[in-house]
Amino acid sequence: MRWSNWLRLREPVDAFFDKVMVMVDDKELRINRLTMLEKLRELFLRVADISLLQ
Repeated sequence: MRWSNWLRLREPVDAFFDKVMVMVDDKELRINRLTMLEKLRELFLRVADISLLQ
């Protein structure tokens, strides 16, 4: 994926964290949202180890 494509993800990712509660009481919904975040993490790790960012 080109860097410019990665930059386009910022707005939807920010909106997700601003508007969506991940750790909800509904177990199925919580697992679905955590799975979605894990998939996003896997995409980011293909480019760089984001845990090293300061």
